Amino acid sequence: MRSAFVAGANGAIGRHVVAELMRRGWRVGGLGHGPAGWPSGMIDGWVPGPVDVPGLNMLRSQLGAPDLIVNVAGGASVGASVSDPVNDLGRTLPAATAILTWGQQFAPQARQVHASSAAVYGNRHSGTIRESAQPMPVSPYGMHKHLLEQLAGYWAEQAGLPVALVRLFSVYGPGLRKQLVYDLTQRLVSRPNRIILSGRDDAARDWIWIEDAARLLVEAGDWATTSAPVFNGCTGVATTVRRMAESLVRALGCDTLVEFDGEVRPGDPHSLVGSSIRLRKAGYSHQVSLDEGLARFALVGATA
Repeated sequence: MRSAFVAGANGAIGRHVVAELMRRGWRVGGLGHGPAGWPSGMIDGWVPGPVDVPGLNMLRSQLGAPDLIVNVAGGASVGASVSDPVNDLGRTLPAATAILTWGQQFAPQARQVHASSAAVYGNRHSGTIRESAQPMPVSPYGMHKHLLEQLAGYWAEQAGLPVALVRLFSVYGPGLRKQLVYDLTQRLVSRPNRIILSGRDDAARDWIWIEDAARLLVEAGDWATTSAPVFNGCTGVATTVRRMAESLVRALGCDTLVEFDGEVRPGDPHSLVGSSIRLRKAGYSHQVSLDEGLARFALVGATA
């Protein structure tokens, strides 16, 4: 039976990656921040604490060397990185470095998938963004993810490690207690007459359902090579923030009026929409549309 390690397994995306791997019949070990007893009976191995070499060795003692490592550990918020860039850096790069260097020594054949972010593209692109576009991050979060990609590319080439990088766009769904969809849902459940959101209503985003993102991260292991290819974690569909908000209002059965203040926060691009051409060539396509995903999330969003 194939085995996989998931770094950041107790996070929202990490839990969905674990579930996807187990659904496919993998033996799964997780490590990252979380309670010592989590997740009893839900996973084959678990090491709580930072993602570091000792933790990886402890997980190897439980399950043996892995065939796949999926890294979803690290910082996860543009806003938090702006207010505390040192913390964001410390959450992202040490974990990736530990996985890469440990993999070279103890699991050189294991395929590695590292979750990056569309934030590496910055805010100077328009239309759908291809993976070949020049990274121009404008936030510490985006810069740190770009540095992660460079680290992974270096170790893939120098150590011959099979690596794939996935630049996730706007992930949403159950368990993810951040980002606009979750925040707006929390405000809408009390049925206010009016809500004012920050930013512009015509800002475009590419929202991807969290289970689709998890499936992509797992499948990207098949595409890992020593050239560390990059894949957009996207749907290729541009949706304005206003249209998303209106769809969520309908899904929740509200009549709330959603307005926008027009103020743009530092680090927030006006348009961040990915090209899905490379994904389609690899054989991947998203399964859940935004309207369907919002309808599903509306059922659990108040408590997810």
